[in-house]
Amino acid sequence: MTYAPLLRVDHLAKRFPMRKGLLRRGAPSFLHAVDDVNLTIGAGECVGLVGESGCGKSTLVRVLARLLDATDGVIDFDGENLATVPAGRFAGHPRRRELQVVFQDPTESLNPRYTGFDCIAEPLRLLAGITEAGELARRVEEAATEVGLPLALLGRYPHQLSGGQKARVNIARAVAVRPRLMILDEPTAALDVSVQAIVLDLLADLRQRHGLSYLFVSHDLNVVRLMCDRVMVMYLGRIVESGPAAEVFANPAHPYTRLLVDALPRLGVPAPPVELPAGEPGSPIDPDPQQCRYASRCPKAHSKCSEISPSLTSAGTAREVACHFPLTMA
Repeated sequence: MTYAPLLRVDHLAKRFPMRKGLLRRGAPSFLHAVDDVNLTIGAGECVGLVGESGCGKSTLVRVLARLLDATDGVIDFDGENLATVPAGRFAGHPRRRELQVVFQDPTESLNPRYTGFDCIAEPLRLLAGITEAGELARRVEEAATEVGLPLALLGRYPHQLSGGQKARVNIARAVAVRPRLMILDEPTAALDVSVQAIVLDLLADLRQRHGLSYLFVSHDLNVVRLMCDRVMVMYLGRIVESGPAAEVFANPAHPYTRLLVDALPRLGVPAPPVELPAGEPGSPIDPDPQQCRYASRCPKAHSKCSEISPSLTSAGTAREVACHFPLTMA
């Protein structure tokens, strides 16, 4: 299926300056959390973002959600470059309503002093401009019903709700303002497995019902395989592979993607042998721009990998891989 572009990111980068000790001199050092990232998300499309802890996923999420300013690059949201809007001013920007985030931990992301009603009502007041009591109550109850949250629970505080109920409040306050793009940052990681399935089914239903676009960030590759149309694999700040989810999981082109896929649990099927990386992960602090980020761990590393940094190139229909020696795809 072809989706009309909604979000287009070009050469996005986020670098954090590193403090030097009193005795250290020389040029300043930078941690390259996000480095030259390009991505697109279509209207109604669900794109997955996977990678190990520390690869830059959460930083990318915060930059795209305009909670952090980008160092370089373009964030084109339906024709408007949001990277030019300072993060500190984006809360009052008209696009804030259209771009919402569901954070990983529903307990930490809900105000403990607010009831469920207040949590859902606040973005309606601030972003949708709804202040009339009757209309506000109607929209809050509409959002709660839509996510399967009993109205009787709207008067409770977060500590009086279960994990699944808090997750529903978290999702309800995001969908209440009728966004176009939702960034889901590990939305089920803090939930029991049985509750995860219910929440994932809810998210799939909301996407279908409202034509929402999702950027779905997760460590659980099986969830990404089921939920997403496309998947992007991130390593040390860079996208190393992207393509249709079914194709990427069936035939990984990058050695790092192959490692992730081989490590997936399989019910009733013997797991393939996993070739563990031999070296240590590279450092995101001032990485060598001429070297492949995965070269120090890659079993297929060649001298070329230490001399020329690979860029994302076509690896078949709708597939891209950043590797000089991509794996053979069936």
